[in-house]
Amino acid sequence: MQFSSADKALYVKIVYYGPGISGKTTNLETLHRLTDPGGREPMVSLKTSGDRTLFFDLLPFDLGRLYGLDVRVKLYTVPGQVQYDTTRKQVLAGADSVVFVADSDPKRRDANVQMMRYLKNNLQSNGLDPETIPLIFQWNKRDLVGAMDPAEMSQQLNWRRLPELEAVATVGTGVIETFREITIATLEALAARAPGLSQRMDAATIREEVTQQFAALIPQQQPARAAEPVAVAAGGYVHQASTGAAAAGEDDPASGLDALLQHAVQANLAMSERLASGPDQDVVLARARRERKALARLVQVARVTRDLAALYKLALASVLGALELKTGSVLVGTGSQQPLKEVVASGRPCDPLNAVVAQGIGSVATGLLERGEPLLCHDIEGELLFGQPHEATRGLRAVLACPLDRSNRALLMLYSEQGSRDLEPDDLQFVGLVAGILDLAVSG
Repeated sequence: MQFSSADKALYVKIVYYGPGISGKTTNLETLHRLTDPGGREPMVSLKTSGDRTLFFDLLPFDLGRLYGLDVRVKLYTVPGQVQYDTTRKQVLAGADSVVFVADSDPKRRDANVQMMRYLKNNLQSNGLDPETIPLIFQWNKRDLVGAMDPAEMSQQLNWRRLPELEAVATVGTGVIETFREITIATLEALAARAPGLSQRMDAATIREEVTQQFAALIPQQQPARAAEPVAVAAGGYVHQASTGAAAAGEDDPASGLDALLQHAVQANLAMSERLASGPDQDVVLARARRERKALARLVQVARVTRDLAALYKLALASVLGALELKTGSVLVGTGSQQPLKEVVASGRPCDPLNAVVAQGIGSVATGLLERGEPLLCHDIEGELLFGQPHEATRGLRAVLACPLDRSNRALLMLYSEQGSRDLEPDDLQFVGLVAGILDLAVSG
């Protein structure tokens, strides 16, 4: 929870948690469709080829004014697949409350119980108390033939005897009610423990106030239809950015996969925070979608080939496309004080900084490879050429150089031209993820 006295705003974080394909993302999609049919607020959805959430969904949600405060809710979901425990743990960080979405399919009984164990462990890892955090249970997929008895599900999962709601998220049944109840529970808990809020919020009347807000929020609750794929719209709504990353990554060694997911989750969480408040939502959304597709494609190809030349070509093409650049290359070391070997180049006949050679030292690109760490430079002539202009770098605006493996055998070079978009620190973060994928491919 974050409270801003300056703009009189209360920010809360609610996480939808549960096993894979239980309906967590469907809850958010249906909620978004019912409350924001015009797509004014963005929803970020990262999915695998099997239609399962890979990282998280985020839906910024403005609940309106409550006790003189602007209540702004951020809704997240986590991946339900067992192997993504690191991701779930990170998304739960700072959560104010949790909705546990359980699958009513009898075949998913064990998955429900296992995910409840993960939830308790993840909460404790983040310093959150499973015994006190606001928690609501949703028994989803009640339309299934042979659905489990709610009393049985309660006995298996609801150890705190907290509120339970039945739902069919695909058609909207129980979705609004679940969100309303977790919102009430969250605000009641915050009012009870935060002195600054208790002066503004009367815990005894929160239910009445929130219920009124929800009534105003949805003037006409029409029967909901099942969610349909929607393209990127003017409001910046990404319904289904489908990737194959998780499907391709399930056989990764645990340590490598966890490390890669950790960086990816952090990067995308940071991006989503900007989406929720920044003025450039459409631009950031479009870029994030391109980056996700590029990473997913690299993971897929790295699963089936160890042809480094092919991977380097794909990496360069993917990065240039994602960042909307034209000039770049992948270079490999030659073991001598000579220019690096160019595996692939784009935009110019040869890599500009590989063409700048000093006798007895090698090319400027050779020095960047030996440096062994990423570099973003906006003054090529001043910082890299010692103030001496060179024909090969004429017209360049900035350069990003990033080693592609821990052995410093290959170097990715990206250039922005005069008149084009500039390279930014966020580009380093994305290229670092690309390097991580290639490093796993090389070491594997």
